[in-house]
This record gives sequence, structure tokens and C-alpha cells, in this order.
Amino acid sequence: MNRVGVVESLGQDGMGLIRTGGKVTFVPDCFPGEEVRFEVVESDPHFDRAKLVEVLKPSAERRASPCPHDHAGGCGGCPLLTLDPATSTAVKVQALRSLLDTAAIPHSAWREARQLPANLGYRNHARFYVEADGALSYVARSSGSNKGRGRIAVSECPVLEPRLERLRQSLVGKLRGAREVEIRLGVGTGEKMTVVYGDAKPAGLDPVAIESACLVSPRKGALQVLRGHPYFHEQLLGQRLRISHDVPLRGSTAGLEQLIATVLALSGPLTPATRVLDLYAGAGALSVTAFRSAGRVIAAESQASAILDFRENVRAHRHISLRDGAPAEVVIDLVENKIAIDLAYLDLPRVGLDPATFAALQRLRPPQILLVSAEPKTFLRDLSRLLGSGYTLASLTPLDLLPGTASLEVVASLRTAG
Repeated sequence: MNRVGVVESLGQDGMGLIRTGGKVTFVPDCFPGEEVRFEVVESDPHFDRAKLVEVLKPSAERRASPCPHDHAGGCGGCPLLTLDPATSTAVKVQALRSLLDTAAIPHSAWREARQLPANLGYRNHARFYVEADGALSYVARSSGSNKGRGRIAVSECPVLEPRLERLRQSLVGKLRGAREVEIRLGVGTGEKMTVVYGDAKPAGLDPVAIESACLVSPRKGALQVLRGHPYFHEQLLGQRLRISHDVPLRGSTAGLEQLIATVLALSGPLTPATRVLDLYAGAGALSVTAFRSAGRVIAAESQASAILDFRENVRAHRHISLRDGAPAEVVIDLVENKIAIDLAYLDLPRVGLDPATFAALQRLRPPQILLVSAEPKTFLRDLSRLLGSGYTLASLTPLDLLPGTASLEVVASLRTAG
């Protein structure tokens, strides 16, 4: 049975939120202010899930999408491409603010959202399923149900950086037998990497012809390097960084530079007396850019390939050192050796702060913490715990680094009370 309602806001997953009969219904492919017709496909005591039947009164900000797969049942990667970039950012920020209302965030703490200047051609990384016919596919957009979603073959991906899109096109039909493929690009260097996930090299794959470093990653056994190296390089604010095939880097190089600029603005002047803790350091992108003026940077990382990258990337930076180990262990070691920290930078994993690391930070008690997260629910939990332990919130800055998607990062600056 069809129902009609007006979309109040978007949820964290980009689904429209409608209230009817005192109950919340989540509907895909619609935006705040739109009147829509929908059909409930799953019912729960607390909320319903529905599929969109028809947009009766579209938003004035709705526009023709630049993506041929941006439609109901289409690609699930960028559900907000039919909004102009500024509106897309605004609705994501409003969804975040609604969630954080429970933490009583003062209005004065919010800062203007930062976003990329363009919402197309910016992605430096993508991962696709490989179908039996060699087509490359992505998870299909939700039809309302929370049960398993299908996949859709991608003929064009306008959010990929053009060089990466050409690489994707060159792989179509050549990877039969593989499970997935991951493609990456160093935007500043032009270096490309293809990682094929399968138990053997696909017969149709010619590593030389694709003009990319080429690797095969089997479920069991060693990584096979068919061409080039198991890493590529990125140029970031004058720093050349080595990034291994399995080391994460943000999906937009321009977005990473936005994050660095935000961190620099929030950390204040860094002097030879400043001591920084980079707790989830990865390959060292922030250590060698945002914190290059600090007197001492102590970084923590536990992933083996990221550690190798980090050591290579900081070779010319004598003020940066790496502690190999779990975050809690590294922080406790600093406490026990009476090493004071002025600024702790925490680029959180999606699971957020584990209890041991949170407890260790309470002992270290750095005067300033910069908390970065792309997972709103764990961010809310960790922010609330820090505010309840004597820190005050100086500012909160949303970062829309993946425009067109439902993703929104946030940077919180916290200081010890008094």
C-alpha cells in the first residue's frame, strides 16, 4: 500500500527520513522538503524501510545527475549527486548536527563546513567487483530493504579522476576469474596501481598493456607483483609519499589537503618546543605535512606495510619518530617515561577509541586533542566520553571530502578545562 509524506531530513546513510503516524520511515533517493509516494517493504517496532514510488514535488535543488547510474536501483556510491554540491554538503551537515544534538554541542562551537571545489573527477581510489563476463560492478543502491543488495555494472564513473577512469575502462573484460579489483592513483605523481583479488592472474590480463603497477592478491599465499612495485607514490604539499597497496589513504588527494589545512588552522602555531602525538599515523601523511614545524612528533602505527611506508617517508625528517605498537601501549609508554605531549592528533578508525586507549589518554592528558572521524555514531560516543572527562569543545568543523556520497568527516578540537 502506497503512502505519501514529506522528507524531513537525511539520515547518516543518505536515506530520506519521513514521519507518518508517529513512526519514522526511511526512504531512498529523496531529499529534504520533497513530497514523495513510497511503499513500506520492511517494518520494525521502531521504524519502517520503504522504497520510493514517485517524487510528487521535487526539491528546487534537485538537478539532472552527471552519472548514468544515479537513479533508483542504480549505483549506491553517490546518492547525493542529484543535488548541487553546496546543498549536498548542507544536508549532510544538518544530519550530523541532528545526531550530535544529544551531546549538547553549543552553537558557538560549530565552524563552517569545508568542501571540495568540484564534485566530479576527484577520487583517487576505487574498488569494484568482477563479474563472470569481466564487467566491473559496484553495490547497487538500496531499494528500501536492509537485506542483501545486488550489484550494477558500471559503464562510466564520473567521480573518478580522469586518469583513473581510463584505467578502469582498460580493465573491463580482462579480469574474468578474479573476485574484485582495486585501482589507485597518485594524483600528484601520475603513478597508478591495479590490485587484482583472485587466486591467479586472469588469462586476459596483460600487465604491460594497462600502464599501471599490477599486483595479484590471493586469499592464501604471497602477493604476486606482475609489474612495478607493491606501492605507488603521491605528492602532497611538496612531500613525496610512498603508499603500499594495502595502506589506506583518503579517497581524494584534494580532500586530504583540505584536512591538512584544517588541522594546521586548529593546532595553532607549531614551534620547536611543540610535541605532537600522531596516534593513528598510517604512512605519515599528516606527520610530514601538518606537523613538519613541530619540534618533535611521536607517531604510532601497527600495520606492517604502513610502518615500512612511514619510515621511508620520514627519512628526511629527524624530528619525527615512530613507535611500533597498539595505540594504548604507545600512550602508556609515554606516560611511564614522563614524555609530555602538547597536541594529540587522533584520526580515528571507524570503531573509534577502544577503552584501553581512552584510559591511557586520560593518564597522558594532552592540553589539546584533535579528534577526526568519518563515523558519526562512534564519534559521538568518543566525543561525549572526552567531554565527560574534563575536556571542553573549542570547535567542530565538518569536512565534505567525498562530495556526492553520504560520507562526512568532522574535526573536533578539544582542550583541557582551565
